[in-house]
Amino acid sequence: MNVDYLAPLIYERDRWQAMADQAGSLLWITDATGHFTGFNAAWLRWRGRQIHQEVGPGWMDGLHPDDGQFWQTTFTEHFTRRRPFETQIRLARADGHYNLVSVSARPWSEADGEFAGFVGSAEVETPPPDLDPTQNGDLYRATIEALHEGVVVTDAQGRFLTVNEAAALFLGQSRASLIGNELSNATASLDMLDEHGVSVPFEHRPTVTARRSRHPVSGQLLGWHVPGLGLRWFTFNSRPLLSAEGSVTAVVTSFLDVTVQKHAADNARHEARHDPLTGLVNRWGLRDVVRQVLERTPRQGDHVALLYCDLDNFKDVNDRLGHAAGDELLRNVARRIRSCLRSGDVVARIGGDEVVAVLDDVDGLEGALAAADKIRRAVARPCALSNATVEPHLSIGVALLPSFEDFDTALNRADEAMYVAKAQGRNRVISLDS
Repeated sequence: MNVDYLAPLIYERDRWQAMADQAGSLLWITDATGHFTGFNAAWLRWRGRQIHQEVGPGWMDGLHPDDGQFWQTTFTEHFTRRRPFETQIRLARADGHYNLVSVSARPWSEADGEFAGFVGSAEVETPPPDLDPTQNGDLYRATIEALHEGVVVTDAQGRFLTVNEAAALFLGQSRASLIGNELSNATASLDMLDEHGVSVPFEHRPTVTARRSRHPVSGQLLGWHVPGLGLRWFTFNSRPLLSAEGSVTAVVTSFLDVTVQKHAADNARHEARHDPLTGLVNRWGLRDVVRQVLERTPRQGDHVALLYCDLDNFKDVNDRLGHAAGDELLRNVARRIRSCLRSGDVVARIGGDEVVAVLDDVDGLEGALAAADKIRRAVARPCALSNATVEPHLSIGVALLPSFEDFDTALNRADEAMYVAKAQGRNRVISLDS
């Protein structure tokens, strides 16, 4: 049951109880400390208990022994962050038998907006139907085959029971070779990548995770090379089918091709973080880049450097030759700077003629100054534009970057050093670091 509509109406304990007792679903509520303070009539009937037995931690006496720690961890994590969540647990009903229940919970607030606790529902899951019932076998197969997304069903041992045509195509194998085969044999060698392009170990893939944890896995993004189609991206949803005792009988997994959507999202993210004129990272993308550089490998604090570069007399080029020539010059300078960088280094345009280079794993201040002077000399070569030839020069300020927390301080120090270079005659490299 969706409990969203209850939250705005809950102003006090008695009002919640009066409303909740009219519902057929199993409902509960906590106070701002996470103490369970209320259960509706449907909950108490299903559990066969009195309210005084359920409040506080009392209801957790009905949790399956294997689910207690999982529930405590899940609830505490989301309650602390005040974030909604959905999960599944096994809970004892009035006759003592365990049923699988799906729990949905979200935070609620008092009328003045102050956080007041969590409100939630517990839906009792019915046992899953036969995966291929005799009466409806043809309808079942026709429905699965009509789907454009891949659908597979694996048993408790990880063997394929059902594979539709789309799934066989995406996995690059025939259905005959998959049915009855173990997931580990059929797909372990398939190089599945996460959204960052990193290989995902077999034991962390959705179907395996759902079978091991007995909990659904939703929305996981994975990509791999499909024969004849190239690299494709899929969103996965895996749901374990559990017996009344809570053991896994099968796992249903669907995966939808979202390659087009991922490429569109990647392009939008790239455009938001890059300068359209030069193709360099822009000011908004610079922080992300610096964080990635610093997190890539453990290092001593003085192994990353910021080079604050500013074109000398750029305004004169715009005034004499026009803004088109100025844009052309900026593109040429960007290419020359990039040609001096290694694969781990990054360059960003953060202003009209201001560029910041992030140098990874430099040999202290001496190495940073040497790299900056290499850039200065590379840029200083004559540059042929459409309507003239100019000799661009850079004033460069250098600062070492100990950590991401020091990014703003280091950037300001490099900026100040660049202005000192300007004041000392331009076309030079200066650092204020000792």
